[in-house]
Amino acid sequence: STISINRFGNNPSNEIFITDPLNHNLHIFSPTGREIRTIGGKNSWGVTNAVKGTENQIYNFPHKVFVVNDGSYLVVDNNSVRHVSADGEILKVTLLSKECWYSEGIAITSDGTLFCSAWTKITVRFSDGVTTSIGTGLSDHRDGISSTAAFQNLRSMAVWQDEIYVTESSYSGYIR
Repeated sequence: STISINRFGNNPSNEIFITDPLNHNLHIFSPTGREIRTIGGKNSWGVTNAVKGTENQIYNFPHKVFVVNDGSYLVVDNNSVRHVSADGEILKVTLLSKECWYSEGIAITSDGTLFCSAWTKITVRFSDGVTTSIGTGLSDHRDGISSTAAFQNLRSMAVWQDEIYVTESSYSGYIR
């Protein structure tokens, strides 16, 4: 579903992280493509805080993975974000707000601000826990400030140089 490469920090490993939502797993590969390990549930799903990269770390359809500068990573599934250490220990589980459940578009900035697409608006959760939204919630295409902008069926999101980019559904063709 998502690919991320550990290319950050003082000693980047260049390991490749791939989410496998149907099997509730996260696969980690060497830069040459050899699978190093699989973390996640064996035919099971849910929210857990199990220890160190085993099948006991049950994910609920993981669909995004973000590598952090210190070599740890964030795994986003249908209703939570898990901060996992480089050696596979879950450090923290944060439940997503209901608006972000099953979101196709998730982006996390370097300061920990989380953005998720919620069909016709963007939900924002700052690192201090404060939330807000961008967009009117009406299905439309309108540029503007956060309270007047309108979106049509938001899909994927990405962060690039402190800016958030979002794509709308394939039939609208917009990248904003």
